[in-house]
Amino acid sequence: LARIEAAAIAMNQADDQGEDSASHDLAFHIAIATAAQNRLFLSVLEFVSSPLLSSIKSMRDKDRGDRSNIEIRRADHAAVLDRIRAKDPDGAGEAMRKHIGESYRRYAAKMFGPGEAPPHPALRFGG
Repeated sequence: LARIEAAAIAMNQADDQGEDSASHDLAFHIAIATAAQNRLFLSVLEFVSSPLLSSIKSMRDKDRGDRSNIEIRRADHAAVLDRIRAKDPDGAGEAMRKHIGESYRRYAAKMFGPGEAPPHPALRFGG
C-alpha cells in the first residue's frame, strides 16, 4: 500500500509541477500488480513496461495544457486507491477497468476521432 500511495503522490506532484509523470503512473500500476501477488499479471506488465511507458508519455504529450485530463486521471487513480485502502478487490477492479476504459476512449478519440475507435478489450471483462 505504501508503494502504491507513494507512486500516486509522486505522479500528482509531477503533474502539479508540469513535469513528466508517466514513470510514476507506470510505478502506480506495477505497485498494484505487485500487491495483488499475481505473478503472471506482474510478469506481463513488466514485459510490456517499456512500450507501455512510451504510450503513457505519448498520451501525456497530448495532455499538455489540458488540465481536465489531468484531473480525470487523478480522480481515476484516487478511486482505485480508495477501493484498495477499503480492501474492496471487486471495487478496485471495477475502478481500474473504468480508468483503463476511459483513458482509452479519451486518447483514442484524439487519434481516431470521436466514435471511430475500436472498443478496448479490457472493457469486455468483468463489467
